[in-house]
Amino acid sequence: MRSLTILLPLIPLIAGAAMSPLEAIDQARRLAAAFETDFHEQMDEALDGHGPAEVCRTRAPAMAARLSVHGWRVRRVSLTALNPAHRPDAWEREILQRFGQLMASGEEIGNLEIAEFVRQGDAQTFRYIRAIASHARCLGCHGRRPLPRGQEGPDPQAPRAQGLGGALSLSRDIDG
Repeated sequence: MRSLTILLPLIPLIAGAAMSPLEAIDQARRLAAAFETDFHEQMDEALDGHGPAEVCRTRAPAMAARLSVHGWRVRRVSLTALNPAHRPDAWEREILQRFGQLMASGEEIGNLEIAEFVRQGDAQTFRYIRAIASHARCLGCHGRRPLPRGQEGPDPQAPRAQGLGGALSLSRDIDG
């Protein structure tokens, strides 16, 4: 059974139109599913041709940009991002750490998603984040990173097969 943590105040207006929190979550889930479907199709093709690194490096950001319409911002984030543009902000970092703790306690990665209204000063934003699993094919690039001088062995922060690779983060500003 899929679980969802929802941290929502009273039903606000999203992007100037009356939209319930459940409608916002539904839209975010549909955008996330579209990204994931396209990403996996592109990755499957890449394994037969140009290689998976090209999908992560250039195609995935383009996919996120295509889905960033109607006020939505779509991006991939990771605690071990190779691309600085994919480093998480403070809210995303906190959620990724929470996802890691939940996985360590036995939660399935497919159940890890959070929807929340976040206020920063006078602005309010609807935020949705869903965990991304790392797969064996991801570990060629993402499984090893140089360790700090003096450390030996595998990087304890590096993704593992079927572990937490990062998250898909979606946000949309709310008119006050």
